Amino acid sequence: VGSEMCIRDSISGVESVNSIFDKEVEVALSDRRLVIKGSGLNASKLNVEEGTLSIEGEEISSVNYYANSQKLSLKRLFK
Repeated sequence: VGSEMCIRDSISGVESVNSIFDKEVEVALSDRRLVIKGSGLNASKLNVEEGTLSIEGEEISSVNYYANSQKLSLKRLFK
């Protein structure tokens, strides 16, 4: 029997979800864009009133913030 790892995290300040794919989730925050890359990614819960998004996945390989055309990277944060 194999075991599967699942990562769960929550994001606050979400204004909209631009895209959700198996390998990438992109959301718009109030003053920037957030792109999460990994594998097996899935949005499990979106609360529009509170501006929160919960995501699950097998692995998160990078988290990038884009503000005013600048990229702020948090590589391998969840490794």
